Amino acid sequence: IVEYAIDEYKLELKYQMFVEQLRTCITKQRSFSKTDIVIIFEQETVLLFDEQQNQLSHTDLMMFHEKALRLTNVSNLDERLLGPLIGLSPSSARIYAYDIDHPLLQTIKNIFQEKVTITPIEKMPFREHRSHRKKKS
Repeated sequence: IVEYAIDEYKLELKYQMFVEQLRTCITKQRSFSKTDIVIIFEQETVLLFDEQQNQLSHTDLMMFHEKALRLTNVSNLDERLLGPLIGLSPSSARIYAYDIDHPLLQTIKNIFQEKVTITPIEKMPFREHRSHRKKKS
Protein backbone atom coordinates (compact mmCIF):
# COMPACT_ATOMS: atom_id res chain seq x y z
CA ILE A 1 0.00 0.00 0.00
CA VAL A 2 2.86 2.37 0.84
CA GLU A 3 4.52 1.78 -2.55
CA TYR A 4 1.22 2.43 -4.29
CA ALA A 5 0.77 5.67 -2.33
CA ILE A 6 4.29 6.78 -3.22
CA ASP A 7 3.66 6.03 -6.92
CA GLU A 8 0.40 8.00 -6.79
CA TYR A 9 2.20 10.89 -5.11
CA LYS A 10 4.91 10.88 -7.81
CA LEU A 11 2.27 10.83 -10.57
CA GLU A 12 0.47 13.75 -8.95
CA LEU A 13 3.73 15.71 -8.70
CA LYS A 14 4.47 15.06 -12.39
CA TYR A 15 0.97 16.18 -13.30
CA GLN A 16 1.29 19.38 -11.23
CA MET A 17 4.67 20.16 -12.84
CA PHE A 18 3.16 19.55 -16.30
CA VAL A 19 0.25 21.90 -15.57
CA GLU A 20 2.58 24.56 -14.17
CA GLN A 21 4.89 24.31 -17.19
CA LEU A 22 1.95 24.82 -19.56
CA ARG A 23 0.60 27.73 -17.49
CA THR A 24 4.01 29.41 -17.69
CA CYS A 25 4.12 28.94 -21.48
CA ILE A 26 0.67 30.45 -21.90
CA THR A 27 1.51 33.56 -19.89
CA LYS A 28 4.57 34.20 -22.05
CA GLN A 29 2.74 34.37 -25.36
CA ARG A 30 0.35 36.82 -26.94
CA SER A 31 -3.30 35.78 -27.12
CA PHE A 32 -4.65 34.85 -30.55
CA SER A 33 -8.06 36.34 -29.78
CA LYS A 34 -9.25 39.16 -27.55
CA THR A 35 -12.78 37.79 -27.12
CA ASP A 36 -14.27 34.43 -26.23
CA ILE A 37 -13.63 31.45 -28.39
CA VAL A 38 -16.24 28.72 -28.22
CA ILE A 39 -15.49 25.01 -28.03
CA ILE A 40 -17.97 22.17 -28.38
CA PHE A 41 -16.62 19.03 -26.75
CA GLU A 42 -18.55 15.90 -27.70
CA GLN A 43 -17.36 12.33 -27.13
CA GLU A 44 -14.85 12.02 -29.97
CA THR A 45 -15.52 15.34 -31.68
CA VAL A 46 -14.06 18.69 -30.71
CA LEU A 47 -15.10 21.83 -32.57
CA LEU A 48 -13.35 25.16 -32.02
CA PHE A 49 -14.81 28.47 -33.14
CA ASP A 50 -13.04 31.83 -33.28
CA GLU A 51 -14.52 35.11 -32.06
CA GLN A 52 -16.35 35.59 -35.39
CA GLN A 53 -18.06 32.21 -34.86
CA ASN A 54 -16.10 30.59 -37.69
CA GLN A 55 -15.12 27.00 -37.13
CA LEU A 56 -11.35 26.54 -37.15
CA SER A 57 -10.29 24.11 -39.84
CA HIS A 58 -8.26 20.96 -39.23
CA THR A 59 -5.30 22.77 -40.83
CA ASP A 60 -5.68 25.70 -38.40
CA LEU A 61 -5.88 23.33 -35.44
CA MET A 62 -2.76 21.46 -36.55
CA MET A 63 -0.92 24.78 -37.00
CA PHE A 64 -1.83 25.85 -33.45
CA HIS A 65 -0.93 22.38 -32.14
CA GLU A 66 2.51 22.61 -33.78
CA LYS A 67 2.97 26.07 -32.28
CA ALA A 68 2.14 24.64 -28.83
CA LEU A 69 4.65 21.80 -29.29
CA ARG A 70 7.40 24.32 -30.12
CA LEU A 71 6.37 26.63 -27.29
CA THR A 72 6.15 23.99 -24.56
CA ASN A 73 8.75 21.41 -25.63
CA VAL A 74 6.17 18.77 -24.66
CA SER A 75 5.87 15.92 -27.13
CA ASN A 76 2.58 14.39 -26.03
CA LEU A 77 0.02 17.23 -26.08
CA ASP A 78 -3.50 16.22 -27.01
CA GLU A 79 -3.97 17.36 -30.61
CA ARG A 80 -7.77 17.51 -30.50
CA LEU A 81 -8.05 20.24 -27.88
CA LEU A 82 -5.17 20.86 -25.47
CA GLY A 83 -2.45 21.50 -28.07
CA PRO A 84 -4.54 23.81 -30.27
CA LEU A 85 -5.84 25.65 -27.22
CA ILE A 86 -2.32 26.29 -25.92
CA GLY A 87 -1.29 27.44 -29.40
CA LEU A 88 -4.28 29.78 -29.53
CA SER A 89 -3.73 30.96 -25.96
CA PRO A 90 -7.15 32.66 -25.89
CA SER A 91 -7.88 35.43 -23.43
CA SER A 92 -11.06 33.49 -22.62
CA ALA A 93 -12.88 30.40 -23.82
CA ARG A 94 -16.27 28.83 -23.25
CA ILE A 95 -16.40 25.06 -23.49
CA TYR A 96 -19.75 23.33 -23.91
CA ALA A 97 -19.57 19.61 -23.20
CA TYR A 98 -21.73 16.57 -22.62
CA ASP A 99 -19.26 15.32 -20.01
CA ILE A 100 -18.05 18.34 -18.01
CA ASP A 101 -16.06 16.04 -15.73
CA HIS A 102 -13.96 14.58 -18.56
CA PRO A 103 -10.31 14.38 -17.41
CA LEU A 104 -9.07 16.41 -20.40
CA LEU A 105 -11.48 19.22 -19.56
CA GLN A 106 -10.36 19.19 -15.94
CA THR A 107 -6.74 19.48 -17.07
CA ILE A 108 -7.66 22.42 -19.31
CA LYS A 109 -9.44 24.06 -16.38
CA ASN A 110 -6.33 23.53 -14.23
CA ILE A 111 -4.09 25.09 -16.88
CA PHE A 112 -6.23 28.01 -18.02
CA GLN A 113 -7.96 28.58 -14.66
CA GLU A 114 -10.33 31.56 -14.82
CA LYS A 115 -9.84 32.03 -18.57
CA VAL A 116 -12.01 28.96 -19.26
CA THR A 117 -15.60 28.20 -18.35
CA ILE A 118 -16.96 24.70 -18.81
CA THR A 119 -20.73 24.40 -19.17
CA PRO A 120 -23.04 21.48 -19.94
CA ILE A 121 -23.99 21.55 -23.62
CA GLU A 122 -27.68 21.63 -22.65
CA LYS A 123 -27.11 25.14 -21.24
CA MET A 124 -25.66 26.48 -24.47
CA PRO A 125 -27.75 29.48 -25.59
CA PHE A 126 -29.94 28.64 -28.56
CA ARG A 127 -28.42 31.42 -30.69
CA GLU A 128 -24.92 30.01 -30.14
CA HIS A 129 -26.08 26.43 -30.53
CA ARG A 130 -27.49 27.25 -33.95
CA SER A 131 -24.40 29.14 -35.14
CA HIS A 132 -21.91 26.67 -33.69
CA ARG A 133 -23.01 23.45 -35.27
CA LYS A 134 -20.78 21.31 -37.39
CA LYS A 135 -19.65 23.21 -40.43
CA LYS A 136 -17.43 21.37 -42.85
CA SER A 137 -14.06 23.00 -43.44
